[in-house]
Amino acid sequence: MKRKVFPAQALARSGGLVDNRADARGVFIFRFEDAKLVDADHPLTAGADGMVPVIYQVDLRDPASFFVTQNFPVQNHDVIYVANSPEAEFSKFMKLLISVAMPGLTINRMFLLN
Repeated sequence: MKRKVFPAQALARSGGLVDNRADARGVFIFRFEDAKLVDADHPLTAGADGMVPVIYQVDLRDPASFFVTQNFPVQNHDVIYVANSPEAEFSKFMKLLISVAMPGLTINRMFLLN
């Protein structure tokens, strides 16, 4: 019998969330569910095989979500995605800005010192 894996365990096996890069509120599980299980009123939501794409969001800053994830097994073909933290995006922007500005500042200092 195959043992069930839960989102918290899957994240732990992958090394966990990196504090300065991951948004603990932005953990998403992408899954195709049977259209009968989902309120799929729109005819275009169900695929030819009767499956509907569903996105589940887990907020790991809320302690209650750890209990929810223990009763939500990961299924074959599920995708677990962790969003970047806003600080990580700002850090990327600052690194890009500095990498563009530094050569100009260096050249400017060279001419001022000579």
